[in-house]
Amino acid sequence: MRVYRLRTYDLPDLADHVIHFTGRNGQRSTDVPASILGLSAQERLLRILVDQRIRAFQTFGAGGPVVALTESTKAAVTTLVGERRYQPCGVCFSKQFVFDHHGGEPGHQPFGA
Repeated sequence: MRVYRLRTYDLPDLADHVIHFTGRNGQRSTDVPASILGLSAQERLLRILVDQRIRAFQTFGAGGPVVALTESTKAAVTTLVGERRYQPCGVCFSKQFVFDHHGGEPGHQPFGA
C-alpha cells in the first residue's frame, strides 16, 4: 500500500500543526493522575522533554487513554492563551509527524503512552 505525504496549506483557518498544551486553566478532569496534576505547566513540559514521551490517560469520558492535541490556528491559540484558558506552554508537532507515528490510530500509542 502506498502512503502519500499530507498536503500542507498556508491558510489562516487551517493549521498544519497540532499542539499539546501542558497547562490548562479552569475545569480539569478528575481522571488525571496525581503525578501529573501536581505539576506546573513548565514541570509537565520538562518531564515530556526529559522522558521523550507524552503520557496518555483517560479524560473527560474518553473510551481509553488519550493524548490531547489541538489543531487550533495561530489566531485561536492566541485567543486561548490570551483568555487564560491555557497557559502558554506546550509541545507542537507537524501533522505529518503525528501521521508518520500512527497518531489517531485506535490502539496505537505514538507518543510513548
